[in-house]
Amino acid sequence: MGGMAKERLDEAESVFRDDLKLHPKNPWALRGLTDVLREKRFKGIGEVEIEEIDEWGAIFTAQRSSINADASIDASCACAIKK
Repeated sequence: MGGMAKERLDEAESVFRDDLKLHPKNPWALRGLTDVLREKRFKGIGEVEIEEIDEWGAIFTAQRSSINADASIDASCACAIKK
């Protein structure tokens, strides 16, 4: 695994975690963090526990089900939604 991929995933994780400190219920950041943790686990990068992925995934699922969104949250950014 190249160092660049690890650096980018670490950077993305940091960005999503920082955003969630400011906006704990941001569904895009919740989705993004869950996706990053899954990718890091899949690639064997770092010490990502499956319980942490499940926890963030559950928070995202609960949050998503409690909002009225015009679009489904299938990505970490509304700009990534395919029309």
